Amino acid sequence: MRPSTFWGIILASCYPAAFVQALGDVGPNFPAGDLQTAGQTCHIAWAAGNSSWTTMSIELMTGPDQSMVHLTTLTAGADGSVAGSYSWTCPQVTPNAAIYFYQFRYPDSGPGYGYEWTTRFPIASSSGQVVKAEHATQSDGTPHPWGNGALVDPSSASPPPFMTTGTTTTPTTVIAPPSTSGAPKSVAPGVVAGCTSFFTQPNPSLLCYQVASAYGITVENFEAWNGGSSVCDALEPGLAYCNSCQACK
Repeated sequence: MRPSTFWGIILASCYPAAFVQALGDVGPNFPAGDLQTAGQTCHIAWAAGNSSWTTMSIELMTGPDQSMVHLTTLTAGADGSVAGSYSWTCPQVTPNAAIYFYQFRYPDSGPGYGYEWTTRFPIASSSGQVVKAEHATQSDGTPHPWGNGALVDPSSASPPPFMTTGTTTTPTTVIAPPSTSGAPKSVAPGVVAGCTSFFTQPNPSLLCYQVASAYGITVENFEAWNGGSSVCDALEPGLAYCNSCQACK
């Protein structure tokens, strides 16, 4: 289920564990747009999936449907093969808007399988303040509000898990393409004038948060140097993007 849809929740509520078992995927069913508050206990719940979900990670995410951004990993050892729940203390985030969601994944997940999501929900400030999401629609025009959130304390984040087999988990290691100082032939549209270093997007593609981590910059820097937040909707393999702009900082 994409974070912008409720279909999985509707199915899970109408045909609880049996239907999800037949479908094969875990069924996230809470939060479903419910308000969460920074500094307080936040709850997550799911309907059972099949045995592929025996070792399941849960990650806090943000960003658009087409280019989701990892914020932190809550656990890499939940059992999604049975109906269950997980509780943690919601972090301080910015902005306090309905732009956050949880991603569930199992070992050996890949493109198009092994991932499920809750719908987006707001994380309010400790005083209960919530602001409007920055974007009203997705890049394809779908009217599902979203935005790019961040942890107020990035040092508190746990890296995204990379699950190999069984219960073995190791952090994701991003092998960054080498940087070049001269302007490449195929520069992506929107790259800022004065860029001092580029990298060429590989195939399979890196996501914005991976680029930022690999080159020691922020997602906000990367967006500003490459045409704005829409660049993170889809980084095109073969095009060169700016990963350093000394004059822009």
